[in-house]
Amino acid sequence: MTRRSLGVALMVLGGLAVALGLIGMIATSGSSNQVALSSTTTTPETSLPTTTIPTTTTSHPPETTTTVPPSTTTTIDPATAIAEFVEGFADAIERGDVDMLMATLHPAVIEIFGEELCRTFVEDEILALDDYRLVGSVDGPTVRNIGSFSINMYTGPVAFVFQG
Repeated sequence: MTRRSLGVALMVLGGLAVALGLIGMIATSGSSNQVALSSTTTTPETSLPTTTIPTTTTSHPPETTTTVPPSTTTTIDPATAIAEFVEGFADAIERGDVDMLMATLHPAVIEIFGEELCRTFVEDEILALDDYRLVGSVDGPTVRNIGSFSINMYTGPVAFVFQG
């Protein structure tokens, strides 16, 4: 069954359900069947009438208020931000911090190549780098489409020694 025919069938069934509901509502609107909300009972002359009323208890969760402290935004020059990133990246390489290096990958890279391949590349190739540093000026931004992502990129030349 195609999606279109399934949709039509569900619409027809929905229309029938509405029609049956309306017929049932109209058919019982003149009926004298009513539900008593209270009843009175008496016992011999010594007691007073007793009335029973159905009750409903509704609990509401307490109201909560969250206060968010004001945030400050610091704008940093892209060249400075990239220089700081390269220093942190080089430090992570020296420490062998695979998790930090993985965290620096853009989600598009992991989406395209998969986490396992990316982790293997970091462990086998990136950790083999030595003396990683920024050696020129930063250019950008330029927009690149990678997978399903549109990325604003800055570029800066780096130098390193591979496997000593």
